[in-house]
Amino acid sequence: MSPFEELEQELDLKREEGDFPDGFAEEIGEVLAHPERFAAAGEEVRHLAEQVRCYDAYAGAGCFSDSFGPEDIRRTLRKLMKPS
Repeated sequence: MSPFEELEQELDLKREEGDFPDGFAEEIGEVLAHPERFAAAGEEVRHLAEQVRCYDAYAGAGCFSDSFGPEDIRRTLRKLMKPS
């Protein structure tokens, strides 16, 4: 499975749960709509898929959390969108 397919699958699952911010979904949709633009960032796209899979709006509130919060996703999206 390509990083983009993985990301799309995770995003679809989170949207079904109804607990994922629309703003992030829109930005991730931009990545999915232009895979050629982000092709060189495959590992970063995979990392974003993992962050989406383990998203928790309250991540970081506990000491030993394996989840990712909004700031983690925001940081990854900024890195991906940064002009090369």
